[in-house]
Amino acid sequence: MVIGSFFKLLQRQTYTCLSHRYGLYLCFGGFVLMIASAFQFGEVVVEWSRDQYHVLFDSYRDNVAGKSFQTRLCLPMPIDVVYTWVNGTDSDLLKDLHKVRQQLEEEQREMLGKNGSDTTEAPKGRPECLLSHCIVAPALVLDPALPANITVKELPSLSSALSSAKQLLQVSKPLLPSTGVSVLLFHSQTDTAHSDVQKDIPRHSVSRAYLTTDKEAPGLVRVQTLAFLSGFPASFKGTEQLRVKLPTALTSKIKQLQLYSEASIALLHLNAPQDFADLLQQAKKNLTLGGKELMVHPAYLLWDLSAVSQPKQDEDVSASRFEDNEELRYSLRSVERHAPWVRHIFVVTNGQIPSWLNLDNPRITVVTHQEIFQNVSHLPTFSSPAIETHIHRIPGLSQKFVYLNDDVMFGKDVWPDDFYSHSKGQKVYLTWPVPNCAEGCPGSWIKDGYCDKACNNSACDWDGGDCLGGAVGGVVGGAGQPWQFGAGLGGLGGMAFCNQGCANSWLADKFCDQACNVLACGFDVGDCGQDHFGELHRVELLPNQTHYELPRGELRPYFSFAGLAERVSEAHVSDSPALRHTSVTNKWKTLHMLLLPGHNTTQLHYNLTFQDHAGHEFAVSFTVAVDTRQMPKLNASEVGQGPKPTAAAPEPEVPFADVPVEKRGPRVRERPAGGAAERAAGAPALNVSALPYAVRRELQKLEESLLVGDITVKGYNLTKAMLLGPFRDEAARELRRGGMVSLVPVKVDAESPGERDPPRNGHGQAERAPPVGRRLQRYMGSEWSFLPWEKKKFFQDLLEETERLEMELSYKADRSATGRRLQDTFADSLRYVNKLLNGQFGFTSRKVPAHMPHMIDRLVMQELQDTFPQEFDKTSYHRVRHSEDMQFAFSYFYFLMSALQRFDVSRVFDEIDTDRSGVLSDREIRTLATRIHELPLSLQDLTSLEQMLINCSKALPSNQTQLHMVSPTQESYYDPNMPPVTKGLVIHCQPIVERIQKAFKDQNKYKFEIMGEEEIAFKMVRTNVSHVVGQLDDIRKNPRKFVCLNDNIDHTHKDGSMVKAVLRDFYESMFPLPSQFELPREYRNRFLHMAELREALWKVSKFYGKVCIVLKSQTEALTFYFFDYG
Repeated sequence: MVIGSFFKLLQRQTYTCLSHRYGLYLCFGGFVLMIASAFQFGEVVVEWSRDQYHVLFDSYRDNVAGKSFQTRLCLPMPIDVVYTWVNGTDSDLLKDLHKVRQQLEEEQREMLGKNGSDTTEAPKGRPECLLSHCIVAPALVLDPALPANITVKELPSLSSALSSAKQLLQVSKPLLPSTGVSVLLFHSQTDTAHSDVQKDIPRHSVSRAYLTTDKEAPGLVRVQTLAFLSGFPASFKGTEQLRVKLPTALTSKIKQLQLYSEASIALLHLNAPQDFADLLQQAKKNLTLGGKELMVHPAYLLWDLSAVSQPKQDEDVSASRFEDNEELRYSLRSVERHAPWVRHIFVVTNGQIPSWLNLDNPRITVVTHQEIFQNVSHLPTFSSPAIETHIHRIPGLSQKFVYLNDDVMFGKDVWPDDFYSHSKGQKVYLTWPVPNCAEGCPGSWIKDGYCDKACNNSACDWDGGDCLGGAVGGVVGGAGQPWQFGAGLGGLGGMAFCNQGCANSWLADKFCDQACNVLACGFDVGDCGQDHFGELHRVELLPNQTHYELPRGELRPYFSFAGLAERVSEAHVSDSPALRHTSVTNKWKTLHMLLLPGHNTTQLHYNLTFQDHAGHEFAVSFTVAVDTRQMPKLNASEVGQGPKPTAAAPEPEVPFADVPVEKRGPRVRERPAGGAAERAAGAPALNVSALPYAVRRELQKLEESLLVGDITVKGYNLTKAMLLGPFRDEAARELRRGGMVSLVPVKVDAESPGERDPPRNGHGQAERAPPVGRRLQRYMGSEWSFLPWEKKKFFQDLLEETERLEMELSYKADRSATGRRLQDTFADSLRYVNKLLNGQFGFTSRKVPAHMPHMIDRLVMQELQDTFPQEFDKTSYHRVRHSEDMQFAFSYFYFLMSALQRFDVSRVFDEIDTDRSGVLSDREIRTLATRIHELPLSLQDLTSLEQMLINCSKALPSNQTQLHMVSPTQESYYDPNMPPVTKGLVIHCQPIVERIQKAFKDQNKYKFEIMGEEEIAFKMVRTNVSHVVGQLDDIRKNPRKFVCLNDNIDHTHKDGSMVKAVLRDFYESMFPLPSQFELPREYRNRFLHMAELREALWKVSKFYGKVCIVLKSQTEALTFYFFDYG
């Protein structure tokens, strides 16, 4: 009865509430509040149970501290991926591009003061040879031909750049036999000679030459003294590595070998034209290498590519020019297959949507430029640096994210610790060096204490300040030995690199450079591991041996101290012209040497400080005798085949009358004591690498003349004495200074990059000449971009012309400034950023990060942009790529590696205060003493430290000495006068602070680790089908973690469709399975622009809103009806 009454009362009150005007809303709100409270209660229960039973629920808390170290045991999850993508065939985009180009042309016309009918001419680009096995030849073609009677020895009189020419050929033009050209053959690339010869011989047009095996193309000329070699294994990456493995029957016919590993061919310089027929017969019989059959091809020369290349189309915008190969589709497949730990994927576009992208997938989001640009007035933009400047502002993006271009993908399983680890920090993958700030001014010359003429300009900050206040070519700092050359240890300044593309500064830099990982460079002097140590000459260091002698001609020995000591802590070596580089690798317990060829017997003095297993140090000194002259190679097949000498008839004996001794022959003139010959033999040894460039050049020629037999040893000594005569006084002064062998430090790999000594680049009075020899490999330039118009350099001609005009208007009085013409916007922007980094963090040599996925920290990126706010704002403002853009990866990684954590005395105190009492005890004071004094500690060190603290406590007020004192404790000291050593006392005690500052240096703010290129595959895909097939097969055979196929295909060329089909077939073979981010093949997105999609969604939401309003009004009407009439 009572229960029934209760339910009737509840029913009546419910009806009363619902009949109220707002009763329905109140009931709905109460219901929602009850559900939310239930969820909240459940969450509290779960958290309480997890805290009570954390060992069962949370394995990260199962430790002695009872705390979760999840953020330290694994990487900071989650990690997102950001792509930048654009559809180059979109009609609206092409219209905008055309409009921007017209605006740039109009601005140039206004700058020139021309009327609107004038147009700006674009400079012609360098064409591409599309023939099979087509390479840029080490040759130049002069048109018209040089006089027929001119010889190779007379070429330097026409131009000094032709001094390295090895052969001169007079060739008739294939299409005009009545006229001819002169072909100059070199043994190295001719980039420098091309520009210099054009200036020195203006009446002749100078063309680069190309070599090919395709004999069917028109306009070819057969070169009798050159041949191509193919068929050898692709594992050969160095010229010297291939040379030593070739059969003797082949090497005896050639005098020079050049390897082109990208084209899988080698260029042979034959001794004589008839040697080609002999090699061809040998190849037909049996000529193998590594189980593969070698093939010899004739070499055909051409210099006019217009007959064999597709004529370049006009600069009009067309959809085929920026065609999309759907790289993003396959890159997403690689993420799903090889990086499934990614939380979310963001695709940054200018509002476009890939037609195949599944927008319903919750793991992928399309982000427009309007959502991330802080200043929307900078839009629209067509500059990849401007877009990259803002990608860290994507809403909801994780703190650490991986940034990829659409042409980058993963080739093997990748994990977060491939980018970052808590123990070693950010992993930085570096490749080629930053372009020089000026022609002939390498980065190692900047701020080296010597004013270099090539670096004395504003682009190089006046040689980093070396030329401010000093005369050009003079010594500005008096550091280093007299005439010491900046190229490093010994050697001639103009000596070529050990391998093409391997600078001397790259050797033994704790980074395995692929260009140096060849036998000729000693496999980067130990940087590339011990896999190839078997190909080097090994010497065992013995404890009681002080002299070692290397075989004649040995250039790449290494010494093993594995049986002698645990590691080397310090090493010095005497400077010698025969020594290119030397270093110590503690990881392998080896000492490496890389010598220069062509030097007589030389003694190298080493002083090494070893450490044994117990950490005790001991010194070892020894000398190494080296003779780097190559032994003459005798051809066994030619022995005995030459013409036999004719037997001379015996001379009849004729009796002679006795002749006085003084008349039997010419008198030998007695030279006075101290003559030239004796001076040559008895003069103290000079540091040849420290002599002026001209003297070193003459000495090198003198050595060559002696080796080939043009002069005798006596003539060599006389001439050498004459050359070194002016420098005898300096040598005597050096001898009086100490009489000891001059030693220079040797690189030891135990040092971290930040702790290495500054380069020892002192110089003499002579002006330093720019380096000669091979140049580094060509930079990739602006092709490193995700925007197709930047890869095709669509705006390059306009940007170059604008730069030139701005410089002419700004520097009318400076003729040298107006002479410079912009060559590459990407390279110039690297120089620009490098100059900013030099001003912020100091001058140093830098390399460009690899074109691969990069892990970016949003906080570090924001700190970088706060450091250079104006520069990044200017980058964002640029509508197209500009020479003063902040390069994204380059600026980020070098800021991360250069930013310093400022010194903090408070942090040092907290580190020493191990008991966290706020007061240092006697034990902790001793720890402080060990940090600020040299070991072993003396009693005087401890008493002086204590006396400083006592004096400061008396001089400072108590309110400063008692600061930061947490829970005061009564410490008992040995000295009864010692006050409590609190943090406030240490911070305000100036003598202590000065000693701490001296002992504790500023440290890197962020941890990082330099990585090699072993897991990076970067391929520039062009329109040559055979090259592309070879590149893709190399990736198939040697899969890498990070793969980039940079599309530089000319889609208007007849072979463009074939290359695209080959590329698509490769993508499908690597990633055949569709990802979850793709629509089924039979479906495509209805809307291809975010604006259209949002407009459609707005219409749909508006329609559903109206439906909801109608349903709500009908519900309210029915409710009132039932209450009024129910």
